[in-house]
Amino acid sequence: MLAERPTLAERLGFAATDRVLIVAADDAGMSHAANQAIAEAFDAGLLQTAGAMVPTGWFDEVRAYAAAHPAADLGVHLTLTSEMQGARWRPLCSPREVPGLYDPHGFFWARPEQVWQHATPAEVERECRAQIDTALAVGLDVTHLDAHMGVLHFDARFDVVYRRLALDYRLPVRMLSQATLVAHDASQLAGCRAAMADAGVVSPDRFVYADKNAYADKNAYADKNADEPILDVWTRALASLLPGVTEIALHPARRSPEMAHMTSRTSRPFAAAARAAEHAWLLDTSVQERLADRGVRLLGYRALRDLQRSGRVSK
Repeated sequence: MLAERPTLAERLGFAATDRVLIVAADDAGMSHAANQAIAEAFDAGLLQTAGAMVPTGWFDEVRAYAAAHPAADLGVHLTLTSEMQGARWRPLCSPREVPGLYDPHGFFWARPEQVWQHATPAEVERECRAQIDTALAVGLDVTHLDAHMGVLHFDARFDVVYRRLALDYRLPVRMLSQATLVAHDASQLAGCRAAMADAGVVSPDRFVYADKNAYADKNAYADKNADEPILDVWTRALASLLPGVTEIALHPARRSPEMAHMTSRTSRPFAAAARAAEHAWLLDTSVQERLADRGVRLLGYRALRDLQRSGRVSK
């Protein structure tokens, strides 16, 4: 009889029954307010990792933070859309190199479905590589990859690109839950998690998102549970953690006129008030205390990267 395959937690040195939590912040580099909140959350100890948006106007502040804090767990939040009001971003690659990633105004498209419609996998891969290479060139010790607005998750053509990037750069990646992928399009995406694992790429067992319905289909990005305060979402998620490695992703930012303006047209989980609430939650020492009382172990992506690069990944 074959021995059972060790769980990800076991391969990381935990017991199979341990609940291991990656607390992640998206959107580093989006704004000064986001960068301040993420730096403060790292200092407070609950935040374990953050994803940097390389094409944004405040990325250099992330670079400076990384230089001053070499142990910071920072990945690349691959950015292929520019959805904010008054603070839009362009690809690092030129219009000649990636014409399908440019909207008529010279910026990234605002919505993922516009990227899926206009850009080719080759263009997306070229831009993603430019972002990762830039992060590495300026000194970030890149620990993982994930995708802003899920652009690489919901089209099988781009999932192939995502897997190739993870293999070529030897980096773990965020993956949506199998249930979410199946609900989205079983014929194209049901096997994406298994294909990533079979290729030797490490991902957390589960990914919990504030708006549990936001990615139910390609066009549903508005919050469908607006009556539930965003912190209640996280309280409920942490109370129901299962054994294994779970990632939760927040979008902290300080309250500021900048963020209020940038997010004035976005849905509730991403609006300025929600980002400020998540910032406060990450600084709340009682959250860490409750997790410690329940035996929850905190972890960043660097441990997953080390596992992937060690050759000890069980396929």
